[in-house]
Amino acid sequence: MSAPASEDNLKLHRSRIALFLQKSTNRHKLWLTIVSLLAMQIVFASLGYEGRKILQISILLIPTLLLLLIPINNSRLNLIRALLVWSFVLVFLLDSAVRAHLISMYAAAPDSTMVVSALANTNTSEIGGYISTHIRDFSGSSIILIISAAIALWLSLKGARNKTKVSKIELIALSIIILISAVSYISKPWRKINPLIFWSNLAESVKVTKESWTSYGKERALAQRLAKNEIPSIARKDKSTVVLVISESINRDNMGIYGYERNTTPMLEKLQKDIGDRFLVIRNSWSTEATTIPAIDSMMNFTTGETDKKLNIIALAKEAGYKTWWISNHDDIAITQKHAAMADVTSMENNKPGRSSNSLDEILLPSYEEALKDPHPQKLIVLHMLGAHPHYRLRYPEKQPQFPDDEVSKVMSVAERSMWVQQFRNDYDSAILYQDTVVASVFEKIKSSPSSAEDYKSVIYVSDHGQEVGHQTNKVGHSPSTASGYKIPTIIWTSTGTDVASKNISDRPFRADWLAWTMSDLMALRWNSYDPSRSIINSSYSWISPRLPINDTITGN
Repeated sequence: MSAPASEDNLKLHRSRIALFLQKSTNRHKLWLTIVSLLAMQIVFASLGYEGRKILQISILLIPTLLLLLIPINNSRLNLIRALLVWSFVLVFLLDSAVRAHLISMYAAAPDSTMVVSALANTNTSEIGGYISTHIRDFSGSSIILIISAAIALWLSLKGARNKTKVSKIELIALSIIILISAVSYISKPWRKINPLIFWSNLAESVKVTKESWTSYGKERALAQRLAKNEIPSIARKDKSTVVLVISESINRDNMGIYGYERNTTPMLEKLQKDIGDRFLVIRNSWSTEATTIPAIDSMMNFTTGETDKKLNIIALAKEAGYKTWWISNHDDIAITQKHAAMADVTSMENNKPGRSSNSLDEILLPSYEEALKDPHPQKLIVLHMLGAHPHYRLRYPEKQPQFPDDEVSKVMSVAERSMWVQQFRNDYDSAILYQDTVVASVFEKIKSSPSSAEDYKSVIYVSDHGQEVGHQTNKVGHSPSTASGYKIPTIIWTSTGTDVASKNISDRPFRADWLAWTMSDLMALRWNSYDPSRSIINSSYSWISPRLPINDTITGN
C-alpha cells in the first residue's frame, strides 16, 4: 500500500510544480504583454515628441496598462477590460501619429498658433480636401497605424484571468511603477499632455480662438479708427526705417554693457565703442509689468488720460504712411491677434509653443533682411524675440560654451543661493550671451543696408520685463514682487544722432509703458494729441515715476 501512496504523492507534487510553473509562465507572459504595449507606445511617441516628453507621455499610459494585471475570469468583463485598455492605447498612438504628421509637414506642434488658427478657420469640406491632397502620406501612415492597432487589440485580450501569487520582486516593482505613475498625474506639466486632456483643451482653444477673433478684430478696427481720427503725418521728408526689437525676460543687471561682471554682451559693447554717441544705452530703464501680455500691451499702446482709448503705435504708423512688419519667434495667440495682426506683414516663425520650444532667435533674421530690402520709403519693423524666456537652457545653441565658476558664482554662494539657482543663473547668462549676438546682428544689418546719406535709420531694443535669477531672492523666474522683475535694457541707435546730447539721454530714466511715445519721435510722427514730454529722446521729456509693487523707489536720478 505504501508504494502506490508514495506514487500518488509524487504525481500530486509534480502536478503542483507544473501548475506553479504554468502560473509563473502566465505571469511572465502578462508582464511581456504590458511591456510590448508600452514599447509600441514609446516607438510612436519618439516620432511625435521630443526629449523627455517621450518618457512622460509613455509613463502616463502605464496606469491603464496595469489593468491587465487584475484577474478577471468572466469572459464578458474580460472583453470590456480589453476594449478599454485598447481604446486608451489607440488614443495615445493616434496622438503621436498626428503630432508626427504635423512635425513632418510643418515643423509645428498641435497647439501652435498656426495649427490652432488653421483649425479655427476650417470646415468639414476643407478637412476632406486636405486629406485627399495628402492621401499618399496618409496611406502609408494609416497602414502602419491599423497594423499596430490590431496588434494592440490582440495584446489587450491577454489580461489576467485567474488569481496568482505575486512575488516580492513583482510587488516592489509594481509599487514603484504605481508611485511613478501617480506622481506623473499629480504633476500638471505631465498631466496636461495626456491625449484625453490635451485634445480636449485644444478643442477649447480652437473655440476660444474663434470667439477671440471677433473681439480682437473689433479692437484692431477700433484702434485703426482712433488712429485715423488723430490725422497723423510724418514730419520727415527723407526715407525712414525704424526697427523695434522686443526681447523677453532680459534683466539688464545680467548684461555686461550695464556693468555685469560676466562678459555677456561683447558684441553690443563693441558696437557702443564703434558707434559712439549715436548708440544710447539707457541706464535706468524699467518695465511697468512683470508678465508678457500686459507688458506688450503697455508698450504698443499710448498711455493717455482717457484710459478707455487705446491708440496703437502700429495703427498710427500705418495711418501716417508707414509700411509695418511684425516678425516673431513667439507663438502666442493673444499677442498675434492684438498686435501682430495689426501689421501689414505678419511673419510668425515659431510653430512650437510653450516653454519647451527650442526655436532660436536667429530664425527671425532672414525675414528681417527681406523687410529691410522692401522699397517702401517709410518702414516700421517689429522683431519679437524669445530672448531669455524660460527655459533658459533652450535659449542658446547646445554647442555654445557655458560660464564656468567665477566671481559671480562666489557671490551667489556667499548669498546662500542654492546650486539649483546657481545653475539657472549660468544658463540665463548663456542665453544673454546668445541674445547679444542676435541683437548686435540686427543693428549691423540695418547699418549696412543700402541707402543714401539722407535716409534715416534707427533701432530701439527693449525687453518686455525682467527676470529674478537669484538676484534678490533664492528663486528663479517672473517676479512681480522684486525689482529684478522690472529691470530691463533699453538701447537706442539712430543714423543721424538726436537733437539732445546723448549723455543726457542715457542718464534719463525710462519706463516701457511710454515706449510708443519714443517710437513716434523716432518715426517723426505728429498727430492731434501728440505729447513730446513722454519721449525720452525729446528735449521736452518730463519724467513721472511709475508705481510698482516693489520696495525699490524708481526715481529720475
